Amino acid sequence: MKSKKILICGVHVPFVYGGSEIAVESLRDALTKRGHEVDVMKLPFKGSPANEGIIRHALMWRLVDLSDRNIDLVIATNFPSYLVKHHNKVTWLYHQYRQAYDKYGTEYGEFTGSQKDTRIREMIINMDNAILPESKKIFTNSKNTAERLKRFNNIEGIPLYHLPRYFGRYRCDSYDDYILSVGRLEKIKRIDYLVEAMKYTNRLRCLIVGPGPEKEKLQGIIE
Repeated sequence: MKSKKILICGVHVPFVYGGSEIAVESLRDALTKRGHEVDVMKLPFKGSPANEGIIRHALMWRLVDLSDRNIDLVIATNFPSYLVKHHNKVTWLYHQYRQAYDKYGTEYGEFTGSQKDTRIREMIINMDNAILPESKKIFTNSKNTAERLKRFNNIEGIPLYHLPRYFGRYRCDSYDDYILSVGRLEKIKRIDYLVEAMKYTNRLRCLIVGPGPEKEKLQGIIE
C-alpha cells in the first residue's frame, strides 16, 4: 500500500483531556503504524458561553490554507474542525456543537430564545448543513451521533466506533459487588444520578474515576 500524507484536524480546549483527545491520538498512532506520514493540527476552541465567539472559531478553520502542503487526506473530527477546506476530506464526527442541537431548550442549554441567540444558532446549523457534505465520507463515533446528524441536519453518517486506548490489555476475571464509572465528571454525564441511586442499595459499592468540574459537587452528595 502506498504511503499517504494524512492530516488529522481537531480542536484543543486548554487543560481539558478526554475521549476526543484520546481518539485523535489513537487514530494518529494506528495510521502511523500502517506506514503513513501523519500529523495532527489543532486550533484552540472555547465552546462556552454559547455566543458569537463560536462563529469566529468556525471562521478560523475555514481560513486555514492547506494548499501548499501536498496533503493526500484530511480527517476532520469535532466541531468546527470539519469546516477546513481540502479536496480530499473525510470527517469522523465526534461532536457537532451540541448547544445548537440536542442541548437547546434543555437544562444543559446556553442559548436562549433571544433574537441574537437564535441568529447565532441558525448560523451554526446552516454551516453544518452546507459544509459537512463537502466530506467524501462522514463517519460518526457512535450510533447516537449519527442519529442526531440525521435528525437535525438530514445528513447520513456511518457509525464507526474507535477501539479503547488500551485495547488488548483489558480482561474480565470475575464479577464483584461494585459499579465502576470512568470518565470526565461533567454535568451532562449525569454521574450525580448514579450517586443518588446508591442510597437505595446496601449491597453495592460505586467507584468513580475521572477529573472534571463536577468533582466537588459529587463529593458533597456523597458526604
